[in-house]
Amino acid sequence: MAVFNIQVRWSPGHTRIIGNEAADRLADAEAKAPSQPYGMAAEPTASRVRSIAKSLLNAARQRWWDQTRT
Repeated sequence: MAVFNIQVRWSPGHTRIIGNEAADRLADAEAKAPSQPYGMAAEPTASRVRSIAKSLLNAARQRWWDQTRT
């Protein structure tokens, strides 16, 4: 079984943290940017293409099996 050592630490606001202002500006810009497509509008990943192909193959195989048994 995996053992994790997780610690939560308090940090005093955003003062004197190097790069914080730049990170805030980038986060604000990203939040205001148009969102990326998702669902059917998104380009499929290789994994999704394989999954769809496997499903289509299984459905075709099942139709063939059902037709040849009768």
